[in-house]
Formats: sequence, C-alpha cells, structure tokens
Amino acid sequence: MSDAPRLPAGYSTRAGEVEVRAALAEDFGELARLLGYLGLGSADPPVADRDAFQRTLADQRRMVLVAARDRRLVGTLDLIVLDNVTHAGAPWAAIENVVVDPVERRRGIARAMLDAALELARGVGCYKVQLLSDAQRSEAHAMYEQVGFDYPVRGFRRYL
Repeated sequence: MSDAPRLPAGYSTRAGEVEVRAALAEDFGELARLLGYLGLGSADPPVADRDAFQRTLADQRRMVLVAARDRRLVGTLDLIVLDNVTHAGAPWAAIENVVVDPVERRRGIARAMLDAALELARGVGCYKVQLLSDAQRSEAHAMYEQVGFDYPVRGFRRYL
C-alpha cells in the first residue's frame, strides 16, 4: 500500500545522556541479551531470532528502538504501526518487548524510549498506542501511568 504510514528510517533522539535510536543489524547480540531479561524466572524464557530481527528491520511499519548509554545498549522496545478500519482509517500502534537492563532501571531509560515511540506514532498519524504488560509487573505499570498510559480496558491473551 503506497499511502500506508511509514516510520522514518535512521531515527535517533537524545534524552540526557541516553540516545534512543532505531536498532541496526549489528545490534542483534546486545538486543538478544536485553530480551533475555524479559524471561527472568520463567520456565520458558524468550529466545531472540536473528532472521525475525532482520525482517523487522526491513519492515517500514515497525521499529525496534534501542537506548544506548556510552554506546552500550541498555534498553529496547518494539513499535508496530497497524492499519485500522475504524477512526476514519487512522492507524494505531502497539508497543511490545519493553525491557531495560536491570542495572540501569529507574534512570529514565524506559520513559525516554516510550516518549520516542509516542513521538513516532504521533508522527505517522496514529490515534492510539497500546501496550500489554504482565499483571505481576507493578513497578512497570506505575511507570507506564507516569508516561500517560491508562488501563480502562481488560486485556486478554492466549498463547498458541
């Protein structure tokens, strides 16, 4: 679709001493390390897939953002822009896989990434941004609320 919103290639912004930017192919190793923190304590921890990452990098409606401090990756999230039949066709966005290195938490990194994701979504005309979070992650939920997310609905998920 030629008129589908596209996220800008080469995105980068700064929030203090943290750079938030679009992930690059060479980030895969560090990204895999970060994504491993999503499954701490899980019997089925997530495993990053290089081929899926390459496809994601090529998708103009999706962007893996990374946060870097002193050139070391300290956080990541995945932003996906989706078509919508309602709201006069305005797209919406989903955020997945928000993670910050445990040593770097509570330093504004997740907020910087979320602010960047919201800016990107707004820039392509999204009318809403949605994210899901495990019910047990109360610290993350408090941070999401501080950034302006609310929880007026009940979410459901079924793994296949």
